[in-house]
Amino acid sequence: NEPLFRRYMAKAKKSAVQIVKKKWVPMYASHEFNKQRIGETYITKPQDALGKHVTMNLMTLTLDPKKQNLSVSFVVDSLEQDGVGCSCVGFQMSPVSLKKIVKRGRTKISDSFTVQSKDKKTVRIKPIILTRSHASQSVCTQLRTQARSLIAVSLSKSPYSQFVRDVLSKKIQRSVHEMLKKTAPLSVCDIRAFK
Repeated sequence: NEPLFRRYMAKAKKSAVQIVKKKWVPMYASHEFNKQRIGETYITKPQDALGKHVTMNLMTLTLDPKKQNLSVSFVVDSLEQDGVGCSCVGFQMSPVSLKKIVKRGRTKISDSFTVQSKDKKTVRIKPIILTRSHASQSVCTQLRTQARSLIAVSLSKSPYSQFVRDVLSKKIQRSVHEMLKKTAPLSVCDIRAFK
């Protein structure tokens, strides 16, 4: 009987639908940021958040207005008691702030290279150097080589988490600037990004 068949199929379709409840799960930053809460994610279970990427303004994390031109990237990689934990996987200066520091009559030196940390994590680092006046090609090459060597040595001697702290506190940038200014007067010596 066709009407009975249709009624049976309608019941079967209704029973196949499962209601999945989602909930807001808090997200916590890594140890470099004192495990502070950085937001929430809307998921069915905490395991679903693993691998999720989040980017935040550094000013929000440090409450320092001077760091509003910097952003930090996190990835969810652990489960906490009441939420999920994130690790810092990147750092970047905003394109607007980079345009502001580059001025006429100065030479901009950019670089990009990979280094392995003491705990065997491969990091791509992108430094930026700006001289106080126009610099020759040979001076630029010398500054780029010196900066690469100094940053590589610093990272190879420390674990990745310590490197993150040193970059955020500008400890590495200050030490590199002190060494490079012996070669040429510099206006800027910074790390524009790492990943």
